[in-house]
Amino acid sequence: MASVFDATRLWGIDHWAKENKPEWVHFSGVDEWHHAQKDLCQRGHEIRGAAIMPFPSTPDGTFLSANSYVAKASPGIQKNLAPIYAVRPDCGAQAVDELATADELHPSVGIKLWPYLGKFNLDDLLLNDELLGYLRRYKKSVLMHVGNGRERATRPLFPDVRATPDIAVKCAIALDDIPVVIGHVARLCPKTLDLVREVPNAYLDLSGLTSLGRWKENGEDGLPVADGKVLASLGPYGVLDRLITEFGLEDKLVFGSTWPFCSWWGLDVTDDVDFLDKSDLSASIKHKIFWENALICGLRPEVL
Repeated sequence: MASVFDATRLWGIDHWAKENKPEWVHFSGVDEWHHAQKDLCQRGHEIRGAAIMPFPSTPDGTFLSANSYVAKASPGIQKNLAPIYAVRPDCGAQAVDELATADELHPSVGIKLWPYLGKFNLDDLLLNDELLGYLRRYKKSVLMHVGNGRERATRPLFPDVRATPDIAVKCAIALDDIPVVIGHVARLCPKTLDLVREVPNAYLDLSGLTSLGRWKENGEDGLPVADGKVLASLGPYGVLDRLITEFGLEDKLVFGSTWPFCSWWGLDVTDDVDFLDKSDLSASIKHKIFWENALICGLRPEVL
């Protein structure tokens, strides 16, 4: 049985899909959380906690209401959920004000950066001294969504922002006292994977790895950057093996489901968990990825 901490659980509603792709619209909250717990229990697993965060899209371009919804997660389950609040680092002092407002409702363990729908560059974070001071003062982690570098071709409505894995790891290097979790396995960018191994405060989440061979954009796998396509060709299990045996990342990987977006390619949280559990990795490495590494990089709820 796997004891699981989900480091990337979305909470709330996907407003962009609601307005543009109603057939894809998602809502994720208490009921879905209980449903996932029940399904995993039936598979012999236990999901003991999660880091919950808003979806990348909001109706008004701010994350005030979305963060509030995360903060007000049902008190009956809140103690094993670690709030992560979405922030726009390009907004100067306003970013701190919005984060502090949410923290007053329930203290977060970190922030999430959604650069594309938030319309900012990941490295804008390095220019916001007030926000960085707040993160350091309250010991918060930073979770970064990263793109594959083809967004201008595949999603032309997205802004042209700096949000590729090389920018994320640049931020981690500059912020050596703040844990930085780079999303989607850094899009399998080999140079970034090499750097993450050497940067003490840099981590990767596994969300999206099960999409390989399933989610296509313009006929190509949507996950990897151009330089990651050779690695991606190995498939999810082959990639997972290389992350350990070639890149030496067993202490750097945190489990994160891709719920609810994984439903687009026919999977759910149980499939994400089963993927790692059924791999050939040792039990001790699986435990690190499912559990220990997320806590080490600061994603610890009140109770587990």
